[in-house]
Amino acid sequence: MADKTIKNKAAPAKEATIMVKTTQASNDSQPPTQGVAPAALVPTATGAQPRMPTATKTTTKITLRVNAATPATKPATDYPAASASGDKVGRNRPKLYRIPRTLPRGNAGTHRPVGPRGSVVLVNDNKNIDHTKAVTNNPEPKKMIIRFKDVKGNVHQHQYPDHASQKWDDDAWVASLNKWRYQTISRKFKYDPSVVRGRRGKWTMAEKIFLKEQITKKIEDNGGRLVGEDWKAIAKAHNERFAGTVVKKGEQLIKGFIAVKDYTLTERSYVAIRTQFDKMADLKPEVEDMVAEYTDGESEEGSEPMEGVVKEEEHTHGGELDHHLEDPSDDEDGGQQPASNQTGAILVEGAC
Repeated sequence: MADKTIKNKAAPAKEATIMVKTTQASNDSQPPTQGVAPAALVPTATGAQPRMPTATKTTTKITLRVNAATPATKPATDYPAASASGDKVGRNRPKLYRIPRTLPRGNAGTHRPVGPRGSVVLVNDNKNIDHTKAVTNNPEPKKMIIRFKDVKGNVHQHQYPDHASQKWDDDAWVASLNKWRYQTISRKFKYDPSVVRGRRGKWTMAEKIFLKEQITKKIEDNGGRLVGEDWKAIAKAHNERFAGTVVKKGEQLIKGFIAVKDYTLTERSYVAIRTQFDKMADLKPEVEDMVAEYTDGESEEGSEPMEGVVKEEEHTHGGELDHHLEDPSDDEDGGQQPASNQTGAILVEGAC
């Protein structure tokens, strides 16, 4: 094949003239000669003062070739700093932050923050948010998108990760959607002073012993397993007994810890109490053995009524999405210290 040579067509050039003014010194009586000192420094024969050099102004014409095809440089737009997911809508104007639809699933996608880190979103600025739950067999695509406005006026758009499925006839899918809505709203308002709660008090050994007594009493009264109403009654009795109680420094806590400072116990929801009970690896098997005595050897774990409580916990995030609800987990080790004395260890072993 014949070689093809591509020649770049030169852009037309224009000439520009620059006038440069220079100054040159001269001496009329004794012009400077190469290798000879200037006349101003050599005295004359008659002793007369030599004339000082005078300045001569000259103008030089310089011709430059300018490429007329070179476009003018456009100044860069100074946008404020924004996250990678932000869509710029104008200089110094509010922005829309959202997760791109092409984002991968999993930790790299669903857990990616929307908007700049540390953005403050207030409840009073987002009163238009729908807090009602999604209902099975009642398609509402708008519930899969939640938009928040931060204090700078920027909009943060959150979209349900599994929005493509839209299984409105599936109870599990709808429950998962409601849970996502609850968690998204709760976490978005975490910097609002009107919503921030104090840390919950750690569980004490006295609370654990009282919980065991209440569960045992309910099992005896019911003749078997506990249901959701039983746990609500247990929570009511528990709060009447401990809410407002001051735990003193050095008092025995669960898991072999002791309190390192004084604090006041607050009310615990029945969901939090049930969740804490599930974490008590020594108390739960003991309760299951008691239930088995009333149910012809059947274990409490896996029974239908007990599963109903768990499902009720999952659906707690439906209905009015109250961001003041207590987190189910009350297992906090902050401010706890392992019991170093032997008496404390024996108490834990015997009472747990």
